Amino acid sequence: MIPGAAAGTAAVTAAAPRLPVSSVVPIVLVPGNSETIPVVILAAVTSFVVAELLLPGPPLMPRRPRGARVRSGPA
Repeated sequence: MIPGAAAGTAAVTAAAPRLPVSSVVPIVLVPGNSETIPVVILAAVTSFVVAELLLPGPPLMPRRPRGARVRSGPA
C-alpha cells in the first residue's frame, strides 16, 4: 500500500468514528508493510486531535418545542 494512501485511510478512520488506535491496527496489519507504521500513526493521531479540537456545528434538524403542532398545507 502506498504510504500516502495508508496515511489518508488512517486519518479518515480515526477522525470519523473517533477511534484512533482501532483505526491504525487494521491499516498496519493488512498490507504488512512495517515502513508505513510511523506515518500511519502520525496521521491517525493528528486527525483525531484536529477532530476533537473542532467546535461542533449546528444540529442538522432543529428540534421543535414539545407540544408544538406541525403545519401542513399552504400557509
